Amino acid sequence: MITDNPAIQHRALSELLHAEWEHRSTELIFLPVGGASWSYRSGDWFVNVRDGIDDGRDVSLSFEMAGTLRDRCGLDFLLTPTRTVSGHASAKLDGFVVVVMPFVDGVVRGWDPFARHELAEAVEWVSRIHEATPDVADVPLSIRPFEDWFAEPLRDALDRTCEDPVSSPFGTRLRDLVAPYRDALLDSLAEHEALVHGLTQRDHAFVVTHGEPDPQNVLEAADGTRWLIDLGEIALAPRELDLYVLRKAARPEDGQLVGDLDPDLARYYENRWHLSEITEYLDHLSRSDGADVPEGDRWDWRHEPEPEWRTEGERAWGLLRYFLSRHLD
Repeated sequence: MITDNPAIQHRALSELLHAEWEHRSTELIFLPVGGASWSYRSGDWFVNVRDGIDDGRDVSLSFEMAGTLRDRCGLDFLLTPTRTVSGHASAKLDGFVVVVMPFVDGVVRGWDPFARHELAEAVEWVSRIHEATPDVADVPLSIRPFEDWFAEPLRDALDRTCEDPVSSPFGTRLRDLVAPYRDALLDSLAEHEALVHGLTQRDHAFVVTHGEPDPQNVLEAADGTRWLIDLGEIALAPRELDLYVLRKAARPEDGQLVGDLDPDLARYYENRWHLSEITEYLDHLSRSDGADVPEGDRWDWRHEPEPEWRTEGERAWGLLRYFLSRHLD
């Protein structure tokens, strides 16, 4: 997230770091990075805090699996958390899951597609994760089911935005952005619900998946070492979850490196990604108290990299425009 979470008490977090990792530095510097967690630097450590339950998944199990994949299966391209003094990959703090790891002076890729050699490397990484499934079958891990949890929240947000715009501080401005897409969004949502129904009737081979092996989750250190990060998304799912992410991160001429995908699964993962993001940002904006209303539509996403957002409201506005255009234009 780009702003700190007031529910995360810094003193309590520092005390947890001392108790679980014997880390004595009390200074926590908030880092405005990532989209689904809160990050800090404390001395030479990178500290990451995220909700303990994400879409029904126990996130602590994801981090335990990441550590097992590295320790037992030799997947040393995973930048896994430092274990606690009791041997766990994470610790809990008031409903949050906390992980720490050495702070790496490096850079992550932006939104640009993988170069061909980077894509080949990422394909090898996820293939090794998938192939390790039998070797870690004894380790508990959440299943990522076929889901349409966002169906009713999206319909409700569309109603608030298009039928009662004065209830939001964005008023008619938000309605004017969203209303032209309303019917197409509802049609896309109906298609997704039909896909979920059909896919749940089929048998699938579930493997350990990373969940988001895209360019933004590849960290390159100053010495050229590259790691796959954001391991809190690891779950059991069809291999197409990772392959879809790689396919959308590939240049058109390199897509064949990813291999074939089941078309229904590929469409499902595309719809789930777009519609869940649209739901998140539209819900935020339609309920906003007006404190972080963006000043303008300053991001031309077709030609510019993602900017440094100043507020959560501005980020929600920019990314809502992005996903509406990407999914429906």
